[in-house]
Order: sequence, then C-alpha cells, then structure tokens
Amino acid sequence: MFIRLFWVVGMAGLWWTMVLLAICCSCTLLTSISLSAVATNGVVESGGAYFIISRNLGAEFGSAVGILFYLANTVAASMYIVGGVEVLLVSTQAHQSIRIVST
Repeated sequence: MFIRLFWVVGMAGLWWTMVLLAICCSCTLLTSISLSAVATNGVVESGGAYFIISRNLGAEFGSAVGILFYLANTVAASMYIVGGVEVLLVSTQAHQSIRIVST
C-alpha cells in the first residue's frame, strides 16, 4: 500500500487518502487488540494465530477464521510479489533502454 501512496494521493486527493489511512490503521489496531485479548490465556504452541483462535473460540469459529486467514495471507503474498516486481521494473527501466548490439 505504501508503494502506491503517491498514486492514491493523486487519484483520491489528500483528504480521502488520510481517511483511508485512518480506516486501515483503526482496523489493524482493533485486530491486534482483539487478538491480544484472546491470546492472554496461555502459551502459543505450534500453529500460531490459528491455534490460538481455534482453542479459545471453538473449532467451528476457528476453522472459519482459519480459512479466511489462509486467503488473506495468499492475497497479501501476491500483492507483495507484485509490488516488489513493480519496484524492480521501475529501478531497471533506464538500464534497459540502451542497446549494446544493434542489428
């Protein structure tokens, strides 16, 4: 998201970009506070966040959250790959415009 921040400001304007950042930060804050409230019951074993949620909130709710957690990590990984490739393309673009051997 922060790689595209200048583009978002250009398209939406400064005010709506600040609103978007405030919404994103509040969602992250609420998620971390609620997960810390759930995780205060004990030591985290293997399984990470899925183990904590399924142990404290039940198997049904834990499996639903686990599927959403998997999908969120998959989408996030693809966005990180696209962002990294975009940065590489921008940084190597000037070097690719020079021909070494002409035909």
